[in-house]
Amino acid sequence: MSEKVPDNNRSLDLGVNENSDSTNSIQSINKKKFRLSSKICSSLVILTCLASAPVISLKYIKTKNESISQTSSIKDYPPKEISGSVIKILELDCGWEKSPQLEKLSSPSAVIPVLKINKAKFKSEGFLKVLFKSSSGKIQGDPQTIKFSNNLVIRSTKGLENMLKFMDYKADDKSINSNKWTITLSESLDGNQWDPISTFKIPGKFINRDS
Repeated sequence: MSEKVPDNNRSLDLGVNENSDSTNSIQSINKKKFRLSSKICSSLVILTCLASAPVISLKYIKTKNESISQTSSIKDYPPKEISGSVIKILELDCGWEKSPQLEKLSSPSAVIPVLKINKAKFKSEGFLKVLFKSSSGKIQGDPQTIKFSNNLVIRSTKGLENMLKFMDYKADDKSINSNKWTITLSESLDGNQWDPISTFKIPGKFINRDS
């Protein structure tokens, strides 16, 4: 009577198949976990963007409004009077003059803007800060801080390089939407906290007869 010989090859095949099925099952689970994790991450990114959108929009609107407000608050001509909480300027003039220190300036300018405050009243002691800005809005020269007084003459430390540019600037006075240099005045009691009181365009004129 013959004995049945165990089919070792079949057993090995079954074992390999079982291991293969197990590996495939693990890989499938890992793939599902990865896809789920990716979906969660994507959802979090989307939610974060949606949550931050209103904040970004508000900041954009605020910045835009501030920019519009600053632009619209620039006066086309120097005001006759300027009233702050501490200082009241009753008489002023501004324009241009030939640079008295052309060679000494680090950036030689043939013509410089000038502000003259001939008469003012003060409720208390304090300081006035003067900023000269180009037509592009960039500060030109050094910001100047002066103690309140009458008969002030403030000259910019930077201006136009030659008379030809000044003649172009002067000719542009006739244009309604002309881009001009401006003067911004701010007041302060202690020289630390500043409050803007006026910004106005500088006309294309000489303010000294001998210029």
